[in-house]
Amino acid sequence: FFFLARPLALLSLIYKKKKNLSKGLGYGVVAGASVVKLPQLLKLASAGSAAGLSPLSAELEQAAYGIGAAYGIAHKLPFSAFGETCFLALQNLAILALIYRFNKTPARGFCVAALAVVAAAAFFTGKVSTRQVATAYECASLLVIAARVPQIYSNFKNKSTGQLSGITYGANALGALARVHTSLSAGKSGMAMVRSYALGAALNSIILAQILFYGGGKEEGRRLEEEGDSAAQGCCDSCFFSLQEQGESCSCSCSCCRRDEEDAGEEGKK
Repeated sequence: FFFLARPLALLSLIYKKKKNLSKGLGYGVVAGASVVKLPQLLKLASAGSAAGLSPLSAELEQAAYGIGAAYGIAHKLPFSAFGETCFLALQNLAILALIYRFNKTPARGFCVAALAVVAAAAFFTGKVSTRQVATAYECASLLVIAARVPQIYSNFKNKSTGQLSGITYGANALGALARVHTSLSAGKSGMAMVRSYALGAALNSIILAQILFYGGGKEEGRRLEEEGDSAAQGCCDSCFFSLQEQGESCSCSCSCCRRDEEDAGEEGKK
C-alpha cells in the first residue's frame, strides 16, 4: 500500500488538473460565444441584405440552442458546460430579426417568436419533464443536420455564400471541438452533448470550406441584381426587334434592349 500511495496521489492530481482545465476551457468557450456571431451581424447590417442566408437554417438553429439551454438547466449542469447556448441564442435572434427585415417577412418572424414564447413558458412552468427534455436533446442531432444542410445545399446550388461570415463559422467549428472535450468530462449526461457538438463541428467546417472556396459571391450577386433590374424594367430580348417590325423605336432603357439596338444599328450599316 505504501508503494501505491504515491502513484495514486499523482493520478488524483492529474485528474483534478484535467477537470480544472476542462472547466476553464468551458468558460473560455462561453466567453468566446458571447461575441462569436457579431461578425455575421455586422456583415448583415453593413450590406443591408440577407443574401445567401437561409431563414430555415437560422430558425432550426435557434430551436437547437433553446433545447441545449433547457437540457443544461434541467440536468443542473454547471454554466460552463452549456452557457454558450444562451449567448448564441440571443445573437442568432438578432440575425433572424435582420433576415426577416431584409426579406420583408415580418409575419413569419411573428409566428416564430410566438412559438418560442410558448415553448419557453411550457419549460419554465414545469409542463415539460426532464425526461422529455433529454429525449428532445437526443433528437437535437437531427435538428443540427436540418439546420445546416439547407444552408450547405443553398451554397452549393448558388456557387456563392452571399453574406455568410467565415469568422463566425470558423469560430463555431473550433468552439464545437472544444465542447467535445469538455462534454466528455461531464459524465453520462454529457454523452448526448458530445454527439451533438461533434456533428456541429463537422457541418460548420463544411460551410467554412464553402466560404473559402466560393468566396462572397460578389460577381454572382451583381449578376442577380442586374437581372432583377432588367426584370423590373420589363426587359425582353425580342422587344426591340418586334417594335422595329412595326416601324416603332424601342423606348425601353434596359441593358439588353440597348444592346439589341446597337447590334441592329451595326447590321443596318452593313
